[in-house]
Amino acid sequence: MKLKFKEGKPNNIFPDCVTIKIHGEFQSTKENLFWETKEIPNLELKLTFRFGQHNHNLVVLRQEQKVTFGIAAGTLVLKCWNVEFPEEERGFSKNFLVEYDFYENKEESTTIKKTSSIEFIKSLFKFRQENTNNRKRAFSYNNKRYQAWYEGTETEPIIRFECDSSICPILDGTKKQEKVGIAKILDFNNWSIEFYFKINKQDIKIIKYKGRKLEELSFFEKLFFNLLVRGNALNQIDRKTRSFISYAKICQLSKD
Repeated sequence: MKLKFKEGKPNNIFPDCVTIKIHGEFQSTKENLFWETKEIPNLELKLTFRFGQHNHNLVVLRQEQKVTFGIAAGTLVLKCWNVEFPEEERGFSKNFLVEYDFYENKEESTTIKKTSSIEFIKSLFKFRQENTNNRKRAFSYNNKRYQAWYEGTETEPIIRFECDSSICPILDGTKKQEKVGIAKILDFNNWSIEFYFKINKQDIKIIKYKGRKLEELSFFEKLFFNLLVRGNALNQIDRKTRSFISYAKICQLSKD
C-alpha cells in the first residue's frame, strides 16, 4: 500500500513579501501491541518560507504612488482536521534563531606615514610624507535575522515569527525545508491541514516611498507621504491580507 496526500493550490497574495511551501513525506513507525507489532504511518512535514520586500502601487490625488513594504511579524496557523502534532515531535523549539550569511562592501582608509631625516651643515631637516589610500573590501559575517517558535496546542498549533528590530525592521530571508513536526493522522479517509500565514495591520512596515528610503525624503515629500500616502497604503494592504497573506493545504490521501 502506497500512501499519498493531495496538495491544494497555494495562494500567496504578496509573494515577494511572504511565500510558504509545504513538504510532506510519510514515515512508518512501529507500535508494539500485545499480540503483534504494527506499522503506523505518520506524516513528516517541512516548511520552506521566504520573506522580503514587496512593491505596492496605489493612486493618491489621481497620481500613481509606489511604496515598498515588508512585515515585522506574523503567525503561521495550522488548522487541523483529524490530525495531531505531538509536542515532542514538533520543530521550531522556543527561541529558535534563524541565521543568514551577509556580504557587505565597506570602504577602508589606510594612512601610510613616511619620515626621513636629512642632516646638512649640522642642522636636522625632517621631511614627512603622508599617503592615504582608499580601498574597498568585502566583509562576510553571520547574523541572526529573526526568531520563530511554536505555540498553541497539539490540534491547533501555530508558529510565531518576529524579526529583531535592532538588526532589520522587517522579516527578510529564506529558510528551506525547516521541520514543522510529525503529524499523526487520526482518520486516513478524512483529514486535512490548512496553513494560514496571518498578519496584523501593525505588523506591516513601509520602508520605501518611490524607491527611496523614508529618511532620504525631503521635508515636503515626507509631509505628503505621511498625510496622504501612508494611511491609504496601509489600509489597502490590510484589507487584502485580513484573512491571510499566504495559504497552503494538504488533505486526505489515496491508496494504490
